Amino acid sequence: AGLPSPRDISSRRKAPPVPPSFQHPPPPQLRYCYPPPDAGILHHISQALLESPELYVQVLHLMNRMNLPAPFRPALNPAPLPQPHPPPGPSRD
Repeated sequence: AGLPSPRDISSRRKAPPVPPSFQHPPPPQLRYCYPPPDAGILHHISQALLESPELYVQVLHLMNRMNLPAPFRPALNPAPLPQPHPPPGPSRD
């Protein structure tokens, strides 16, 4: 019995495939704090959607899962853009 071949070693290092239904919850200590949307933030999000077809498709999937209306209709009365907000300052505890 000699040394194992590189193929044997690499096959042992691979994790077993994760089933598609696997749902791993985020860590409970993880909290996100996002600023409210404003014209600049929405512009950057729009740019990311234009530059990344994968992100665009994922956003459409998310909208579908959240039962939001499909965005493929003309915007007759577009919502006004929110005004910019100052960045949050240090907390006063």
